[in-house]
Amino acid sequence: MTERDWQVYVVASLPNLGDELSGRFLESFMTIRKVFQAKVNDLGRVRGIVRIKAKKIIQLLDHKYTQG
Repeated sequence: MTERDWQVYVVASLPNLGDELSGRFLESFMTIRKVFQAKVNDLGRVRGIVRIKAKKIIQLLDHKYTQG
């Protein structure tokens, strides 16, 4: 896989995203790190991302891992 493929793969693993929306995120934010650091309002500016989907992504990124 190319680095571009890996970038799309990683971002597409977020809830309810596929390759097309992850590509839009990467076009807007340019790096995976910037996608993961974005705030709800920033994510919501990407075409095709509604606020509830942006909130779900942020909730997952902020959720603390627990065993079991």
